[in-house]
Amino acid sequence: GLTGSVHAFAESAGVGRFALGLVVAAAVTWIVLIARHRTTAGSWRMGDPGEPWHVTNAAVLLWTIAVVAVGSTYPLLGRAFGASVSVAPRWYVGMLFPVVLVALAGMGLASWSRGESSLRARAARQAVATGVAVVVTIAMGEWSLVPMLIVAAAAGAVVSIGYEVIRGRAGRMTLVAGLGHMGLALILLGAAGSAFGSEFHGGVVVGEQVSVGGYDLLVTDITAGEGDGYSFVAAEIVATRAGDQAGRLVPEWRGYDGSFLPTPEPALRSGLVDDIVVAISRVSDDASVVWLDVFVRPLVIWVWLGALLVALSGLLGLATTTGSSAGRHRSATATPRPTETTVDTLNSWRRPRVRSSRRQMP
Repeated sequence: GLTGSVHAFAESAGVGRFALGLVVAAAVTWIVLIARHRTTAGSWRMGDPGEPWHVTNAAVLLWTIAVVAVGSTYPLLGRAFGASVSVAPRWYVGMLFPVVLVALAGMGLASWSRGESSLRARAARQAVATGVAVVVTIAMGEWSLVPMLIVAAAAGAVVSIGYEVIRGRAGRMTLVAGLGHMGLALILLGAAGSAFGSEFHGGVVVGEQVSVGGYDLLVTDITAGEGDGYSFVAAEIVATRAGDQAGRLVPEWRGYDGSFLPTPEPALRSGLVDDIVVAISRVSDDASVVWLDVFVRPLVIWVWLGALLVALSGLLGLATTTGSSAGRHRSATATPRPTETTVDTLNSWRRPRVRSSRRQMP
C-alpha cells in the first residue's frame, strides 16, 4: 500500500500476513542453507562450456530484480520529493524485453546433457524452432513485434532444452536445472502469448451472438435470483468454434448483503491453445440486458504449466541433495585421501626391521 505500482501488493491484511509468511520462509531457508554450507573446491571450473550462459542468466535475473525494485519504489521516492509520478507497464516491458531475449537465447544454447551435441547443432536447432514459431504466430494474424519475438524465442528455447534433456545423457542435477529453465521458458511463452488475442465489450440480450477471437458466443439465457447472502444476475453462454461446441460459461453479477458495490464473478474456459474469460460489467434495471467483457487470450495455461515444472524441478533438486543419491554423489566427488606418501614410504623403508622368531615362508 505504500505505492501504486503494478508490482505493489494490495492494501489488505490478508495479503500482508501472506507476505510476512513469505519473508519468514525465505529467512529460515537462508539460515538453513548457510548453516549447511560446505565449500566444494573444484566443483566449478573456469572454462566450463556452460559457464558463459550461466553467468548471462544470473546477470539477467539481477537486472530483472533491479528493474522491478526501481519501478516499484520510484513513485514512493517521487512522493518524498513532492512529485506525483507513476510507472506504467510499458516501462517494464521496455526495460526487460531485450534481456529476456538474451536469457532465452542463453537457455537454448547452453548444454543440458552429456551428449555430443555441439554449440553449432544447438544453435541450428533453436534457430529452426524459433523460425517455425515466428511463421505460426504470423499465420495466426498477430503482428505485435515484442510478444511475437518473445513467443518465438521461448518456443525455440523449450525445443532446444527438451531435445537436450530427452535425447542426451543428462545427469541428475543437470536434469533438474534443465527442467527448471524449461519451466521458466514456458512461463515467458504463456506471458507473451497472453498479450495476443481479442476482446469484446458491449451489451447483449438473450438470443444474441457475438464473435470474438474465432469463437461464437451465444447468450442462451439471463436469470436473476438470490444466493446465501447475495443476489445475482447470471448469463448462460454457449461458446462454439467452427460449429463445434467449445464450452459453456455462466458469469454472474453479484450484490452481497451490506456491500454497496456489486461484484463480478467471471467464467473461465481454459485450454492448451487459449483461454476464454467472460465477465458481466453492468446489468440493466430489469435484468434483460447484460454488458459483457469477453477476453480470448492464447497460451495462458502455459504460465501455470511452466510454474508447475519449475516447482517440480525444485522438488527433484531437494531430493537429489538430501536423499541417498546425495550421499553417493558426495562419496563419488570427495577428495580421496592417499594411503601413504612418498615420505612415509621412505621412513618405513629406513625403519629397522624386527626379526621374528618364526621362520617365514619364502
